Amino acid sequence: MNIKYGSSLIKLRKGHNFTQQQIADELFVSRSTYASWESDNNEIPLTKFLKLSKFYNISLVEFIHLIETENHIVLLKSVENAETQVMLLLKEELANIRSLLSNKM
Repeated sequence: MNIKYGSSLIKLRKGHNFTQQQIADELFVSRSTYASWESDNNEIPLTKFLKLSKFYNISLVEFIHLIETENHIVLLKSVENAETQVMLLLKEELANIRSLLSNKM
């Protein structure tokens, strides 16, 4: 299943009256990189997803529910399930980061 979250990013950004450049600066990415996430051309790294959640002061569960609503799907069956899924994603992301770092050394 290809989950699109661009419309959720746009809704959050516009709802808080931010420009793409302001959000990109907050995330330490280029405006074009951020724009590619909003247009669903590239996937957003989990670390940036977490940073956005913190920036907008919403929980990951709320963020995921917004994405579910925009996509007309159900990803989370319960808060406990959400916490488990987030932990699995974090472990996967950490493994990817470790792999990248070990390849550079």
